[in-house]
Amino acid sequence: MLVREPVIIEMIVRLAEHFTQNVATRFIRPILAPVFSDSSISRRISDLTDNPSELSEHGIPLDELYLQINAMAHFIKDVRLSILPNINTISNSGLKNANDSQKIYRDMAFSNFKSNIDLLSQYTIELFEAVEAFDKSKNAGGKPLFSKIAENTETSKLLQKE
Repeated sequence: MLVREPVIIEMIVRLAEHFTQNVATRFIRPILAPVFSDSSISRRISDLTDNPSELSEHGIPLDELYLQINAMAHFIKDVRLSILPNINTISNSGLKNANDSQKIYRDMAFSNFKSNIDLLSQYTIELFEAVEAFDKSKNAGGKPLFSKIAENTETSKLLQKE
């Protein structure tokens, strides 16, 4: 089943814009390398965040969307566990090669990183809930696809703050 719901597409666009403009910036991306080392997570996040405006035209298969949301949930959980606890050390380490004009932007990116991850998590939860509601509404008489994808049971847990 293809998802072409305008509300869901708008949510994906909002999430993708936030991710590219506030999370995976040129200053932050180098520290995300360990999280992106899992190629399936990296590919699915890329599928979700690259060219989201094209989705309204083509739609997105529901099963793929669930897996992409799950990949984003894994990304958020990994960042919260491995990067956020060390963000001050990381921001003060070898990343200081930016010139003075870039230093302000780099410092802003690092100081806002936790709140940007929290907002990304909120957007991901909202998208997951909207997709789940869409799935249930389209499969009212039968079993929703949600229940057939094992990763869906862990997505909500991954997005919880600890």
